[in-house]
Amino acid sequence: MTKPCPSLKLFAINRPAHGRLLLAKRHEPGVISPIKFAAAANGAQTLRNRLRAGRGAQLGSPQQNSKQKPGSMKYTTQSSPGFTLLEIVIVVALVGLLAAIAIPNMLKARARSQANICISNLRKIQEAKQQWAFETRKPSDAVPLKSDLALYLSRSGSVDKIACPADPTEQFDNSYNINPVTEPPSCKLNQAGAVSGHILE
Repeated sequence: MTKPCPSLKLFAINRPAHGRLLLAKRHEPGVISPIKFAAAANGAQTLRNRLRAGRGAQLGSPQQNSKQKPGSMKYTTQSSPGFTLLEIVIVVALVGLLAAIAIPNMLKARARSQANICISNLRKIQEAKQQWAFETRKPSDAVPLKSDLALYLSRSGSVDKIACPADPTEQFDNSYNINPVTEPPSCKLNQAGAVSGHILE
């Protein structure tokens, strides 16, 4: 059994503010002061109490946890900023304006491309007619048949693929009039008024 040190004297300090008794020792050289020892112990206890209080606030009090239904979870939703009605109206107006500018230009470009292809086909038919009349020695007012021009228009001997791009049937007979040798061929859709500019000049 160890004997108490005669240089230390334990005594009690009453701290009514905190309602507790703290042990201290007489101040001597090289020994911790009783006041500092009590302050350090009090600060450590206060820090532990704050940590416990913070942990309890995160987990929730027992009363709040008891009120919560078993098996239920609490979800926190974060609202994201949305678009206002004015912003949506502005975007729709801009899209409509761009569509009003782009769609007519696209239709014009498509019609111009169809006219160029049709004129190219009419030029091929005219050249085939002249070559046919020269080789067969036909008069200038002779009208060749589609079968007569087949070998001059296509290596395969078929002219079914030669048609006006604007013709939904894509058939030679529904697209072109061959006409006499001295007269250029014509597009039936252009004569009917369905398209314009499909003329070989």
